[in-house]
Order: sequence, then C-alpha cells, then structure tokens
Amino acid sequence: MMTACQQNAQKSAQSENDAAVITQQDKDLLAQAQLFFKPLPAAAENPDNMITEAKVKLGKHLYFDNRLSKDGNQSCNSCHNLNTYGVDNLPT
Repeated sequence: MMTACQQNAQKSAQSENDAAVITQQDKDLLAQAQLFFKPLPAAAENPDNMITEAKVKLGKHLYFDNRLSKDGNQSCNSCHNLNTYGVDNLPT
C-alpha cells in the first residue's frame, strides 16, 4: 500500500517525464525554424562603427538616465530592468 506522499511523488515524477518527451512534431518544427533562424553572432561588429569603451560607457549612461523621459522620472531601465533580463512580466 502506498502512502499519499509516495503517490504524489510518483505522479510528480510521471509529470516531469511527460514534460520531457519531445515529439516528432517538435523535431519537425525545430528543423523548419532552423532553416529561417540562424544563431546570433557573439558580437555584432560593424567595421565602419567599431565598439569602443567610450561608446559602451555612453550607452550605459543613457540607458540609466532619467532625464531622457518626458517627466524626468524614468529611464529605459525603469521598464527594462537588467536585473530581470529586461522583462517586467507585466501585461502590455
């Protein structure tokens, strides 16, 4: 006879196994997507506009600058917080 805890553990393990199953449809969709989407390069270099320390510093300064908003109270980071990978999880 199984206890309630054992039954819940067994159900949980089965749910995890079900979630890990990759169907042929999933594989086909991935193969199709890979025809259109390629991996992003490690760096998006432009020989006519190279990345410099000064440009990176300016970009960071502008990103966190509240003065660029209409009312002067929010920066880009206010909505696109880098601590949460730029996502606020709020409905739009």
